[in-house]
Amino acid sequence: LQSDEDGDLVVGGEVIKEQLDLAIGGLVAVADLEVSEVRISNLGSLGELNLFQPMYGKSSDLNNKASVAHDPEPALRLSTIIVIEGEVDKLKVYDEFELSLVLRGVDLMLKVLAQMMEPSFLNF
Repeated sequence: LQSDEDGDLVVGGEVIKEQLDLAIGGLVAVADLEVSEVRISNLGSLGELNLFQPMYGKSSDLNNKASVAHDPEPALRLSTIIVIEGEVDKLKVYDEFELSLVLRGVDLMLKVLAQMMEPSFLNF
């Protein structure tokens, strides 16, 4: 994990490489999928982040909240290069593209229910 720019996180090289057996309708093929050069840009745009915060009056609930890219910060950007290569009958396919996700003004909330067995906890 490295980057030459402030606020960027880069995982260089090959991250995932898998061979896929595809069967869609009458199409049967084998394809190689490769994901590489994963980049997260503008990490400074991450705002409020609360993880596993107890909720008042609800002892078994945990609240998780994240704010991303609220003005005036630049948008959080996730990008990667994807390569798909395969062969169907006598047709060879090679496709390389960059997939990007840009997040602006996003609020994420996740409520988690935390349960534990009382007898096991109290009788250690």
